[in-house]
Amino acid sequence: MILFFPNEIITLFFGSEFTVGSLALSILAFGFFFHSITGPTSDIVKAIDASRLVMVDGAVAALVNFILNIILVPQFDYIGAAIATTSSYALLNGLYSYQVYTRTGAHPFSKKYLLLITLTAIPVSGWFLLIL
Repeated sequence: MILFFPNEIITLFFGSEFTVGSLALSILAFGFFFHSITGPTSDIVKAIDASRLVMVDGAVAALVNFILNIILVPQFDYIGAAIATTSSYALLNGLYSYQVYTRTGAHPFSKKYLLLITLTAIPVSGWFLLIL
């Protein structure tokens, strides 16, 4: 709901003067949606006795977030920060998923599921680009 109706949700909870942040909210909602569909991959990494990787992955994602914020915030303000955070979460979950797959052969996505995600991500990404 937040992804598609950010203005209404912000107005409902905080008032219309805060709707300027609706695009950032949508971007962050998209990132956390991706984070939620990858499932508990960090817990699986810990369970396969690779908890050090959780720390390394978190450090890599934090560094990427920092660098992307330096690059994007001056140009895009808080929208750049939302893009940086969403990108960092995607990287972090990608690293977790890769490590689970290489160690166990398990992955959260079937080919059919990946196709569905790709076909959904393309128009949503285009929608975000049109809004920017």
